[in-house]
Amino acid sequence: MNEFAQLRQKAGLSIAQAAKTTGYSASTVYRWDRGEKPPRRAAIDTMRRVIADRVAAEPAEPGFTFVDLFAGPGRCRVRPAGDFVDGSPLMAQSKGFTHAFHVDLSAQCVDALRQRLAKVPGPKAPCDCAISFSWCGKTRSFPPPCRSKLSPR
Repeated sequence: MNEFAQLRQKAGLSIAQAAKTTGYSASTVYRWDRGEKPPRRAAIDTMRRVIADRVAAEPAEPGFTFVDLFAGPGRCRVRPAGDFVDGSPLMAQSKGFTHAFHVDLSAQCVDALRQRLAKVPGPKAPCDCAISFSWCGKTRSFPPPCRSKLSPR
């Protein structure tokens, strides 16, 4: 699906409504939508404005909180390629949550995650990163990781 078609659908407009909004004929908009002809830049900009206006006019939704109890450092390595990908704590920042709690057993992971979250561009949900958290008025702390020594047999 091309950019114009995606924007038109996201704006919730029919072909006829998009034609009226952009000031072009329905047949031209239909060709843009099907990818038969490249759309005018002004039409793309108009569709983006329509979407922005609709989003700004929508009432705020009730808040959603993201809780990740084993957050880790926010990135992970994919084996065997060795590529790094963002983990759920970083991906959650772009999903519209109103608050996020990231908890991990490792203070190193929590520090790394804080640093990575600070670098995420754009608006972010307020975030708490810790090795303990408060829920329903009670503080929960994770026990320290097991450090038992295994003896060779």
